[in-house]
Amino acid sequence: MTATALRVPATAALLDAWESGLGADPADRPLPLLALMCADDRDLDECAPGELNRLLLRARALLFGAAADAVADCPDCGTQLEASIPLAELTVGEPAGVGAAVFGAVDVRFRLPTRRDLVALADFPVEQAARQLLERCVLSLRSGAAELSLAELSAETADAVDAAISEADPDAVIEVTLTCPECGDAVRLSLDPASFLWDEVDRWALRVLWEVAALATAFGWSEDAIVALSPWRRQMYLSLSGAHRWSS
Repeated sequence: MTATALRVPATAALLDAWESGLGADPADRPLPLLALMCADDRDLDECAPGELNRLLLRARALLFGAAADAVADCPDCGTQLEASIPLAELTVGEPAGVGAAVFGAVDVRFRLPTRRDLVALADFPVEQAARQLLERCVLSLRSGAAELSLAELSAETADAVDAAISEADPDAVIEVTLTCPECGDAVRLSLDPASFLWDEVDRWALRVLWEVAALATAFGWSEDAIVALSPWRRQMYLSLSGAHRWSS
């Protein structure tokens, strides 16, 4: 599978995408921005969780830099841990779209769940959602020449199939490991790529809006004219206007 190409949109389009995400659930806030950045009009609802995480991290790297600062307290000795982590090292890479596994005499073919699957099942009780997700993702079950249904699987085999599907999409969960220099304890941090990108975009958008307000007040320019300027020119005009520096 070829990775989706990403592009950097114009400032006005980025602001529109940021505004579109303001009222959304936290996991969905950066999706208008991500859809805007996908050069091939990728249907994000068809992405597996790992693919969506990779796209979110790539978008963050393209817009704000390829490294991220991680900070945590060591649970053993309390030392504050800090590290700059290359985002490209947080993900494994593109898995196959269709997987296969053998459990005893049962051969299984499956696909990865997509965002559309997960959204459709979000309001179901956990056990019912897990079962229905298996029904959506299992493409075939065979024992020798005989085709099987999910209902014919033992609970143990069904759990094994569920685990195999999860393991086939390792980037569905992103974690960072920091090692304490004082006691050597390892600290594992979960990273949510959606909030990670959104927090950066939110700070950027508020700063740009402050720049628009400051330059409109100083020179009477319109928002369209101001956001059409390059970041460098906006900073130069802000300096000439005597505006105080933005404080997030």
